[in-house]
Amino acid sequence: MNAVGVSTDILGKYGEDDTFCVLSLTFGERYCDEIRDGKFVLWGPLDDDFRYGVLNGEGTSMDAERLLRILEPELML
Repeated sequence: MNAVGVSTDILGKYGEDDTFCVLSLTFGERYCDEIRDGKFVLWGPLDDDFRYGVLNGEGTSMDAERLLRILEPELML
């Protein structure tokens, strides 16, 4: 994990000795926003069509959460 930029200190927050929880790491450090079809997904930037679709009630609950996480990240802690 160190080779891809995850420090030993960060890994220590999510495990013990030589093990760690990959789900806790990915969600806790915001490397991932959801798991879809068994794959980690990181939501990308938002465009205006997406933003206004959610605001007009045309999006899903996951769309609304995505918008909230990007616009108000401190509320998601």
